[in-house]
Amino acid sequence: PNTSVAMTALLGSLAVLAFTQPPIGSLADRRSLLRAGSATALGSWLPQFMQPPGAASAASRLPKAAKGATNEVVRTVNGIRHKRMGGGDLVVSEMGLGTQRWGSGDFNAPDEATCLSFLDRAILEGGINLIDTAEQYPIPSTRAKPEGDTERIIGRWLAQDKARRQQVVIASKITGGQNVNAKNIIADCEGSLRRLGTDYLDIYNLHWPARYSP
Repeated sequence: PNTSVAMTALLGSLAVLAFTQPPIGSLADRRSLLRAGSATALGSWLPQFMQPPGAASAASRLPKAAKGATNEVVRTVNGIRHKRMGGGDLVVSEMGLGTQRWGSGDFNAPDEATCLSFLDRAILEGGINLIDTAEQYPIPSTRAKPEGDTERIIGRWLAQDKARRQQVVIASKITGGQNVNAKNIIADCEGSLRRLGTDYLDIYNLHWPARYSP
């Protein structure tokens, strides 16, 4: 029973899976790292990934020696406060850029050009550094505009300037419920990495987690 309660609390909370491989690491390196952890129970291997990536220090991160309390205001950029997340080196803007309907099948959904302009305005000009997305976006999706397209749009924006990846905190999500298991966490996360064109995620969440468990 205690194990069940602990697992429920873990899966229902924010799962921060920040990879220890630097951006130059290969996909095979990441698979090796992930599978080394997945040999044990889900509840024991998830915390292995709760470390910042080994990439060079970036605008979204503080020097590793810098420590402080979670929610500490580190700086203010164009009127937007940036706070320390979890007492570590990750610094996140109080406001984030939501992307659920980007490129979706809605008649009034923003097209790719509009989405790119949102990113320019929010990230490059507006003081926001948090991009919230998911493998399931856009919603609603269609055959012509399938799930994953939102991450692809963000990936094409990042590809315009390699320095952009270091300026942002990317939070993506694995589709929740019965989809969440050791195999799918690896496969779905690698899919998000490919679509985004990056080698690490700053935050990895459970999307629609199983909120109740026997």
